[in-house]
Amino acid sequence: GTISAGEAPGGGALFTLRFPAVASAMPRNATPVPPAPTPRARRARILIVDDEPRLAALFAKTLEPEYDVRVFTSGRAALAHLLEESGAPYELVLCDLMMADVSGMALYEALALQRPGLERTVVFMTGGVFDPKVADFLASVPNDCLDKPFDVRAEVQRRLPSA
Repeated sequence: GTISAGEAPGGGALFTLRFPAVASAMPRNATPVPPAPTPRARRARILIVDDEPRLAALFAKTLEPEYDVRVFTSGRAALAHLLEESGAPYELVLCDLMMADVSGMALYEALALQRPGLERTVVFMTGGVFDPKVADFLASVPNDCLDKPFDVRAEVQRRLPSA
């Protein structure tokens, strides 16, 4: 083919691309074969635990294009799920510290006792509750705590760089 450049009427540039016509190499009655599907690479699994449904949904919607995301708006339900889960583990658990039924602290402690190692995947989130018991807990564990609001995508990418 050819490419030519010139001035467009009224100013600016005009680029013209010309390609030669090619007769189809496929016989008239042939059915095209679709390309084989490429195997989907395993995506990192993230669990979001926050008793604020709209915030949990916003986090999920932000992360779902890149990660497999599961959401719980109850600490009790999330803990039951994590204790029963037999599939691939979650690479990251974003967990609110203060929830009405089971706190993030209680969830962490139960995981440490009943699924040792999984508690290391927990990153706490807080809306700014300043309670001495919470401060003492956070000082006693190696896990990060994010103050809301934060950029959930950036925080996840920082923790899961290979994802």
